Amino acid sequence: MAKVIFEKNRKFRLEEKVLNLEGRNYMRAEKYLNKTPRKLKYIGNKYFNEKKYKLGLKCIRIVIGMENGRNMQNLYWMGFLLTMVKPAKIDLAVKYFQKAANGGYKDAYYPLGAFYTELGEYKLAEFYLKRAEENKDNSSLKGLGDLYTILGNYELASYYYDKGIEIFKDTNIGDTIMCNLGNMYQEQKKYKEAEYYYRNILDRRKHRRVSYKLGTMYEEMGDCELAEKYYKEANHKKY
Repeated sequence: MAKVIFEKNRKFRLEEKVLNLEGRNYMRAEKYLNKTPRKLKYIGNKYFNEKKYKLGLKCIRIVIGMENGRNMQNLYWMGFLLTMVKPAKIDLAVKYFQKAANGGYKDAYYPLGAFYTELGEYKLAEFYLKRAEENKDNSSLKGLGDLYTILGNYELASYYYDKGIEIFKDTNIGDTIMCNLGNMYQEQKKYKEAEYYYRNILDRRKHRRVSYKLGTMYEEMGDCELAEKYYKEANHKKY
């Protein structure tokens, strides 16, 4: 029993030390916390998995300080964790991804491109998504399709979506790309093409979002019977 209490107290003391440590002391944190950067990163990830987000993020921030910001992978990891909290801290995450990318960490290119798209910074989004594509990051194909759809360049959007479907066939990512492609055609009122991609997904599995999109498409087309059928499949409140 005494050992269990001691272990709990030691853990509590570590959490207290982590939370109380200020930025100017991060370089001396290894001695203060008696933890190497690698060990502290492991602990930070553990806190994060336990949904102790404040502690987890603080640990990784300290690790970055201990390394004087020289480890690009940890800068990237901090950016990733910031996108996982609720609500996500996108602006701050982008700053960490940008630092990692500036330091040559190529895995940061795709998330930078995706979030710059979300933030409406389309030139930067295109720049980093293209770099991700050059780095053979296949996620960039979806990102470029999404970007060019927003920009109204449907020919390029279709080109990248089709490449993505070929690579991610029969996967969740592939189905997301197909749904986006269907939505792109629906926006152009090219209903036959949209129906092809929506039904391609539903022929293989149930998908509430796709059923809902089919419902909206048939409603636009004036086919109330089919619209009702797919709205019901999607459990839409309308029915």
